[in-house]
Amino acid sequence: GSPSEEILRFLTGEFLRTEINVFDLYRRVGRIGEAGELGKITFDRSVVIGDTALVNRCGDKLGLVISGEAYIHLGANDFERAYENFSMVEEIFNSMKMDGFQGKDAVMLYSNRAANLLGMVDISMGRKISTENVDRNLSSAEEYNLMSRTFIDSSILNDEDRLIWMANFHSNSGHINKFRGNLDEAIKEYRNALSASKEGSEYALQIIVLYVNLSDALVSTQNPIHNDEIKSNYRIIENFVSENGGFGVYNPLINPLVDKIRAWNESH
Repeated sequence: GSPSEEILRFLTGEFLRTEINVFDLYRRVGRIGEAGELGKITFDRSVVIGDTALVNRCGDKLGLVISGEAYIHLGANDFERAYENFSMVEEIFNSMKMDGFQGKDAVMLYSNRAANLLGMVDISMGRKISTENVDRNLSSAEEYNLMSRTFIDSSILNDEDRLIWMANFHSNSGHINKFRGNLDEAIKEYRNALSASKEGSEYALQIIVLYVNLSDALVSTQNPIHNDEIKSNYRIIENFVSENGGFGVYNPLINPLVDKIRAWNESH
């Protein structure tokens, strides 16, 4: 009849944990709109409660949902709304207690935050949207990517996880250097990412996307020393596209790079 404040707080926490499981389930089965609506309500409630673990868990799951919405907008070539979604994910990260994560969870969090910011930079530079924030977002992406490496080195990870997250670290580093015009460093990082990804994962899409990014950087150097490597990579990329039809949700960001590599190949 008259539960104590402690009991009410406990029951509220249990209710919110259930809501988190529900909207994450919606995400997993592709009901992104419902996942987003419930997730945003649950996150606001978690912030009001002030439970750091609950806020972090909810924010982590909600970030995946809103990123999913961003890629839906990208698929419709609605880059402004995609940018807004990536910005919302960054706001969620800001509301979370980053130092509350350790080990693999910390690696994932910092790596995903860096990747989210790089998605914003990609849209800004390629589509001229919110270009005034490019330098800030790029610097923040570099900071969080380096933090992910710190936790990769200091955490107990199995060999496969370590290779997967090292591939992500090097891939993010490649993007950062490419956006800054440091093509030689970008090429080095993409090659490192490709090597780690091949060794640690059989996820073909991730590997092919790395081939695309590496080849884009090689083409951008305009150095004939890379011609044979570009042609070899292009055959791998084209085989993947012909067999799979494209890159799924990554099409809007990857297809322009493939078109650039294809045009180079046709002229050489």
